[in-house]
Amino acid sequence: MEEEHKPAMLSADDIWAAHDIREDVVSVPEWGGQVRIRALTLEQMATLANRATKRQPNGQEAIDRETSVALTLVYGMIEPQLTERDVPKLLAKSANAVTRVVQAITALGVTDEAVTDAAKSDASQRNGQIPVLPSAGTGDDPF
Repeated sequence: MEEEHKPAMLSADDIWAAHDIREDVVSVPEWGGQVRIRALTLEQMATLANRATKRQPNGQEAIDRETSVALTLVYGMIEPQLTERDVPKLLAKSANAVTRVVQAITALGVTDEAVTDAAKSDASQRNGQIPVLPSAGTGDDPF
């Protein structure tokens, strides 16, 4: 009988030392070059879900797809680096180019289902409270 090989049990230090955020370079012909992307971290996924969740007129919360796509690009594209203030500009860019980059970021590890699940999990922890962004009501929020 062959002995089954089991992977070693990880320590916390092993987890912290793991290089588990994948990166890649994506060609974007619509923009005439390439961009460097990386998989989103759990923290970025939660922030994205919070920022893209909007309360609908019926009181239900839903993910705003355009905001979710733009923020995936902001958080997942590391060269050139964009910020949340660039979201309105991204919404005016080629859907083909943005989709190409977002799909590549998603392929590195984050799925729409994971973002939706993170939003649902966060919403259940808030007990129905509406998330308030630190800059809410100041007039300088890009959303």
